[in-house]
Amino acid sequence: MRFRLSVTLLMMALCVATAQAVKPGSWVHQTEADFAEAELEHTIVTNLGEVQLALDTTGLAELEGDDSIIYDIARLDDGRVFLAVGAEGKLVQLDGEKVNVITEFEGSQVFSLAATKDGLWVAISGAESRLELRSGQDMAVKRTIALKDVRYVWDILLDKDRMWLATGAEGQVLMLDPSKEDAAPTVALDTEQANVLCLGIDGKRNVYAGTDGEGLIYRISPQDGGKFSTFVIYDAAEPEIGALIVTDDGTVFAGTADASQARPGRLEEASAEQKGRLEKLTKEPTEPKLPNVPPKPEPKADKPAKPDAPAPKPNAEAAPAEASDSPAPEKPAQAAAPTPEQYDQLRTAVAERLEAARKSGRINLQSDSGSRSAVVQRLRSRASRAGGPSRGATPSKEGNAIYRISADGFVREVFRESVMILRIVKVDSDLLVATGNEGQLYRVSPDTGETTILADLEPQQVPALLDLGGGQVMLGTANPGRIIRLADQYAPEGTLTSATLDAQQISLWGKLQILASTPGKTTIAMQTRSGNVGDPDAGSWSDWSQPQKIDPTGASYHELLSPSARFLQYRLILHADQKTTPTVLSVALKYLMPNMPPSITSIKAEYDKPKPRGDDADAPAPQSTLKIEWEAADANEDALTYSLEARPFGSDAPWVAIAKDLTTANAEWDTRTTPDGRYTLRVTASDAADNIPSQVLSATRRSDPITVDNTPPDLANLRITPAADSAAFTVDITDAASPIHELRYAVDSADDWNMALPNDLIYDSTSESVVVKIPDLAPGRHVLTVRAADAQGNTRYLSQTFEIKAKP
Repeated sequence: MRFRLSVTLLMMALCVATAQAVKPGSWVHQTEADFAEAELEHTIVTNLGEVQLALDTTGLAELEGDDSIIYDIARLDDGRVFLAVGAEGKLVQLDGEKVNVITEFEGSQVFSLAATKDGLWVAISGAESRLELRSGQDMAVKRTIALKDVRYVWDILLDKDRMWLATGAEGQVLMLDPSKEDAAPTVALDTEQANVLCLGIDGKRNVYAGTDGEGLIYRISPQDGGKFSTFVIYDAAEPEIGALIVTDDGTVFAGTADASQARPGRLEEASAEQKGRLEKLTKEPTEPKLPNVPPKPEPKADKPAKPDAPAPKPNAEAAPAEASDSPAPEKPAQAAAPTPEQYDQLRTAVAERLEAARKSGRINLQSDSGSRSAVVQRLRSRASRAGGPSRGATPSKEGNAIYRISADGFVREVFRESVMILRIVKVDSDLLVATGNEGQLYRVSPDTGETTILADLEPQQVPALLDLGGGQVMLGTANPGRIIRLADQYAPEGTLTSATLDAQQISLWGKLQILASTPGKTTIAMQTRSGNVGDPDAGSWSDWSQPQKIDPTGASYHELLSPSARFLQYRLILHADQKTTPTVLSVALKYLMPNMPPSITSIKAEYDKPKPRGDDADAPAPQSTLKIEWEAADANEDALTYSLEARPFGSDAPWVAIAKDLTTANAEWDTRTTPDGRYTLRVTASDAADNIPSQVLSATRRSDPITVDNTPPDLANLRITPAADSAAFTVDITDAASPIHELRYAVDSADDWNMALPNDLIYDSTSESVVVKIPDLAPGRHVLTVRAADAQGNTRYLSQTFEIKAKP
């Protein structure tokens, strides 16, 4: 009861004080970094620092047993969903919350599926790679197409009467007409890379292919007569293109998947600064258009021929390929001859990018590429699929990226993070990006630069995405293997609970200011709780206050209903209106603690160090300026002013002012203005600059004893005893305050000084005696000069003449 009464009186005192009495503290949360420690439940924080509801997710099913990877998902027209599962290759059907195995492919894998009106195409990878068309309720095999000399089928693309296959480990794109019973694959692209990993298509039926090893993106343009024109449109710094999305106008979004760059944690710390919001680009910049002609042929090593397959022609750009069952078509019309300058530009853009590929040669296959361990490793390092080497150059940037390549070839990086980019789906104007190896699903807005982690899943990878239409997406994960549906609407309710906020002292809470947007029928409410123990779960905190509804638009100010305390938490409760989410832009709170006295944690006073003994013959400089420093702080962050005083050590004499109204925590004292002796210093810190006179507080701290000595030592009893060709002298040195530092002597010189040691060999007291013998003196009159210095650098000289008599 006494404690509660004292707190109440304290708060009353604060309330009646003027606004200038105490500077209030504040918390402002408005960036991604500000919300980094908050607890999120069905909410997200964008890279722009906006708090929104997350999209609604539903867990549909989980793989059982040793099945841990979902490579691909396909949905038939009748709504049935099928999965390509590993690590042991299986085709399974999703049935509610269960998965039913349709068939197992012993010794093989299934990485890609494609749904068609006739059924489901299944690409089987292994020693006998093939395509199977399955249909009916029992999903029986209706057709089989053998894929000779193909080890892996990484992607299938259906385009009307064409089927395109991304294959390895010979790095080819195959094309066939599945409507023909005797359909045989045609090599549309034969690369120098080990694997073609992903495919995309634009509105003009141009096909795009991403490779491993060199991170190249090819464009394949079908020509009349069954031929194909190919062209490299981009060479990424990263060694692997893991995902492609192509729009009808030819814009390519390419995601890289360098496994060595997939590291725990974010690539950069969450942004702690507000950077504004990029407006949507109305038009992409374009590059000057040049005739789309190949560069001049340059010599290169031929790729070793495969059995029953022709060796590729030695062109820098892949040569057009012909269907094996078609007569040689007429040569397509050629573009106008390019100028030498255009040749140079094209050669720079293409030929040099293929230089490493021309030198790489054939890539050996690993014998265990189809084993469970190799397949699991596929998700962690796609570059190891065929065991081939990747480019030796290190990427210029860390992490993996998504590049936007316009139809004119202009490249812009729209995303970079320390993840592998496994799949990309375009939903409206945004990209959904599935990643590994921390199981994160991102939403990327290429137009505004906004990036948001939509889901941070328990599984390590998200290898499969299926656009269900209407804004819904199905996710297939790995380690463990799960099916998750991402809805086209937001979670009905979500919360953000702040980290524990520490005011350092029991404080009076101001109003909580929230800047938010609540379109439609969306709402935001706010709650708080407080306590005097740092962990809300480890001590007695107040209950959460009753929710207070936030005003629909603009800034909203709310009285806190929680009692005064040291610690505080707030909780934001967001409610969606189906496909609309409210948005919190910033949260701010001021608090007022009682005026606390300043604190001084240390004071240090010292002279500059004198020169080391024996370093040179120059006399030490007197050390008369004392440098004083102290450390001080104020819990209220008040501006502090300082005063410095001194008095003799051990004395009760009044303090003598050295300096007043200092604003920095340091000072210098010219000790020549005070008598020699031992002194104590006192520094006083005051918060008067930020408080009214009745509430000014101060703190003091005393120094350890310091010595003031500006008087040189005394030299006494100098006696010189001449001999035949030498002399000896003795001298006594004393100092009233400081230890003796050194004694030097010179004979007939002002520059040639010699060190002399005391009788006990150590200068360690205020009184020393010295005996020195001076050899090799010529007959005649000589002048001996001795120079004594104390520890403060004070120096005294004494000279005396003597005579060495000539030998008779």
